[in-house]
Formats: sequence, C-alpha cells, structure tokens
Amino acid sequence: MRLADLKPGERGRISGVAAMAEFLAALGFIPGARVRVRQRVRGGPLLVEVGTSMYALGQEVAAAIAVEPEGERLSWRGGLRRRRRGR
Repeated sequence: MRLADLKPGERGRISGVAAMAEFLAALGFIPGARVRVRQRVRGGPLLVEVGTSMYALGQEVAAAIAVEPEGERLSWRGGLRRRRRGR
C-alpha cells in the first residue's frame, strides 16, 4: 500500500521509499517510521505526521512511499481526539 492511499486518521509504518530517498530520509521518512495522514486535499497535498513533525507531501511523493497500515483510525473533530473502530 502507498502512503497516498491512506485516509485521514489512518496510520502506518513505512516499509520503503522509491523516490527522493535521501531527501525524505532527512525528514524522517525511513523504513520502520510510523506515519499518520492528518488531512488531505482532493487532487492536492497530504498533511502527514511523522515522528513529532508534520509535512505537506504532494501526491507523487506520497505515492513513492510504501507503508504497512496499522492500528485504528483516529479522528480529530472539534479539536478532541476520538477513536474510531474500523476504517
């Protein structure tokens, strides 16, 4: 699965990076790192959390990052953290 395929609130672990590996590694996008999609714009960038940082990644860059989905989906409605079951 690609990072670009995750929906807002979904988490995963990076399993590989196909493009811009050195640049993305400097930002913390390395195999084994946990990531979470915080927000996405249709046809636009994804707001992605990795470690304690957040980055806006374009669709092409996000599609070059392979992830293994994990855990439950989290929602950030009204500033409160609520857990959702399933996808």
